[in-house]
Amino acid sequence: MLKPILILAFTVAAAAQTSVAGDWDMTYSTPGGPRTYRIKLKTDGDKVTGTVQRPTGEVPLTGEIRRDSVFFTYSIVYNDSPLAMNVAAKVAESKMTGSIAFAGQMQEALTATRVPAKP
Repeated sequence: MLKPILILAFTVAAAAQTSVAGDWDMTYSTPGGPRTYRIKLKTDGDKVTGTVQRPTGEVPLTGEIRRDSVFFTYSIVYNDSPLAMNVAAKVAESKMTGSIAFAGQMQEALTATRVPAKP
């Protein structure tokens, strides 16, 4: 009886890991007001890659999945200097809630909603 339970647990874990793949609209606060960006996530096991679509162009992101959470980092140029953006969010169905840290100096709340797939 233990064997079917282990298989089910593995299947559920694998499904949770792939559930972040796709397009998301991510919103967070900044001193200049709320910002919303489209993020495109791809998964390979527990690894996450993708892009953040910003007005200045796309920037790559990399990260990982741990249980029901996703963690990723990307870098932007702010005032002619690179600025690391670190995201940590819990994923539940088609929503993410968490935080974004700006170069480890400031942290703000973050939400994201999955963009429905086009038929």
